[in-house]
Amino acid sequence: MFSRFNIVLSRVLLPLILISCSSQGPIKVSDFQIDRNITYKVVDGKQLAGDLYRPRLTGPVPVIVVVHGGSWSSRGGLMTEVAEDLARSGFAVFNVIYRLAPESLYPKAVEDVRDAVLFMEAHSAEYGLDSTRVGLWGYSAGAHLALMVGLDPLNGVKSIVAGGTPADFLAWPRSPIIKKFIGFSLQEKPEIWKEASPVNHVRSNSPPVFMYHGDQDDLVEIEQMNKMAEALELKHVPVETHIVKGLGHISVYLFSEESLVRGIRFLQARLAYHP
Repeated sequence: MFSRFNIVLSRVLLPLILISCSSQGPIKVSDFQIDRNITYKVVDGKQLAGDLYRPRLTGPVPVIVVVHGGSWSSRGGLMTEVAEDLARSGFAVFNVIYRLAPESLYPKAVEDVRDAVLFMEAHSAEYGLDSTRVGLWGYSAGAHLALMVGLDPLNGVKSIVAGGTPADFLAWPRSPIIKKFIGFSLQEKPEIWKEASPVNHVRSNSPPVFMYHGDQDDLVEIEQMNKMAEALELKHVPVETHIVKGLGHISVYLFSEESLVRGIRFLQARLAYHP
C-alpha cells in the first residue's frame, strides 16, 4: 500500500511537474481569492481548519470540499493544485486538514471531514456558496474519507470525485497502515475493518461518483476501484471510472492532468454548473 517514500517524493517532484503541465490545465473562467485557515471545528483544544478558495464570480457558487491523502497519518499531499484548478473553473473550494493517526483513530478523521462539509453548508450565505450544490474530492486516503462521508445522503453531498481509492480494507488483512488508522488488527476487530470500508456504505440514494486510478498502481490496486464501482452499480448509483494507463499511485497524483479535467467536468455536469 502507501509508503513514506512516495509521500516525500510527491513533495519534491510536484512543483516541478506542475510547471511542466500547467499550460494543459482546465479552462480558466475566473480568478480567485483565498481565505486562509478558516476554523471549521475545535476538538480537544485543537483547531481544525481549511483554506477557502473563492472564485471572483457573482452569485452563489457550488463548493467542493477537498481532502488530502497521506495514509491517514500525514499531510503529504495537501491538494493545493487541485483546489486552484477547481477555483479557476468557477468552484469554491474548501481544502481541509483532519486529525491524523495514530493519535486520532478511526472514525475521527471521517467525523472531521463530515464536519467540514456541514460547516460549509451552514456558512454558505456568509461565503457566497450554494449549499444545495456541495461536492467532495479526495485522493488516496482522502478519497476513502470523501467516500465515507459523501455516500451518506444525510451529509448533503451531491457528487464525489475519488482517485486511487482504498475501498475495501479486507483486501489488506495484514496492512500496518490500516491497523495504525483503526487501532486494531483485522483479527482483533474484523467488524471495524469492514465498517471502515467505503464499499460497505453504498446506498441506493448515494450521490454520483467519479473514480480514477492508475493501471500500474501497486499500492492501492486497481481492483479496489473496480470493486467500488460494482458496489455502486448494484445500488444503481451513477458511477464513472477513468483508468490512467501506465501510471501508478503517486504518478497519477502527480502527472494525470486528464484525470483532473475529467473530474472537473464530472462535477460541472452533476452539479449543473457551467460558469
